[in-house]
Amino acid sequence: KVNYTYFICLIIGSVFFGVSLYGNIESMEFRKNAKETTGIIYDIEKSVEYKTEYDEDGNSYEKKEETCINHVQYEIDGKTYKDKLSLVSCNYDIGDEVGIYYNMDNPAIMEEKNNKYFLLFAFVLSTIFMCFIVVAGLKEMFSTVKSMKKTLKKKKSKKSTKKK
Repeated sequence: KVNYTYFICLIIGSVFFGVSLYGNIESMEFRKNAKETTGIIYDIEKSVEYKTEYDEDGNSYEKKEETCINHVQYEIDGKTYKDKLSLVSCNYDIGDEVGIYYNMDNPAIMEEKNNKYFLLFAFVLSTIFMCFIVVAGLKEMFSTVKSMKKTLKKKKSKKSTKKK
């Protein structure tokens, strides 16, 4: 019997690995033609959602989840540009400074400086996950092969006993 859990985990891990690798490559390509500057948070769109969760005794409680879309403005050659930060974070206040990279050919295109660390973290985490899955898969594969060899040996020994 084949255990499909490892194959499913391997596929999921591969997807996470591929997405984080793609994000890192895109970010590196963007930064080849980008320049660093400082932007200022000028608006924050907050949304609050309450979700019902349960503790270990089965009692329900409301959990508050906040998401914030941070709007940043920055100035390049006397012209002001506005955009939203890609990371949804409630760690900023209006007036906070944030490091950004902007495209030198089109300054309206920007990327948050801290985005690099998020992508790197995702890449490292997915790589570690993939290593665990591959090791577990290899262990399962060798275990299956070993089991198949034992079964074949038993069948051979039964055949040789019948011939005598």
